[in-house]
Amino acid sequence: MISLLLAVVAGCSKSDDNQDQPPSTPSLIPLQIGNTWNYRSTMQDTVITTHFNTVIGDTSIRDEEWFIMTYDNQLSVLLNNRSDGLWFWNNSKTTMGTSILYYRYPVPAGTEYYTTDSVFVAVVSVNESVTVPMGTFSCYHYTMKYPGNAVYQEYYCPGTGLVKLEKYYVDGSIIILKDKVELLSAVLY
Repeated sequence: MISLLLAVVAGCSKSDDNQDQPPSTPSLIPLQIGNTWNYRSTMQDTVITTHFNTVIGDTSIRDEEWFIMTYDNQLSVLLNNRSDGLWFWNNSKTTMGTSILYYRYPVPAGTEYYTTDSVFVAVVSVNESVTVPMGTFSCYHYTMKYPGNAVYQEYYCPGTGLVKLEKYYVDGSIIILKDKVELLSAVLY
């Protein structure tokens, strides 16, 4: 589920000056119905596609509001911003009906942890300057090491959402960039 986006204004803006200021908004991804992010995906430096993520609704689970985000109107996930970061609702067969904290936020650079489904997460930076087609953003940089050979470099601008994602295949000393996703535009309410 995270590998597809994972996937997605008040506290973060395009940074032309003040790139050293840490993000101040309490929301890593602004979860409001109607918010849409458009991305360009470059696979193995040749195939270029575009796709979009949209918050299409909300629901209540155990008296807590969760937002429904779709990827190209096909796959959907449930997301929740809590005071300790961005949570995903897990519906896998082994852990059905549980929530998982994937992106701790706010958190200092250098923080490392494992998610409850065995993903290793390292917070590389909390104010990394990242330039994509939509502009330049001050981002949280997360390294996600999934069981197996997948390593993702993910860049989130608090208040804007996912700005850039690089998916790598790692086997010993062999590191291959499989996919790069960059923010083209966003409509945020």
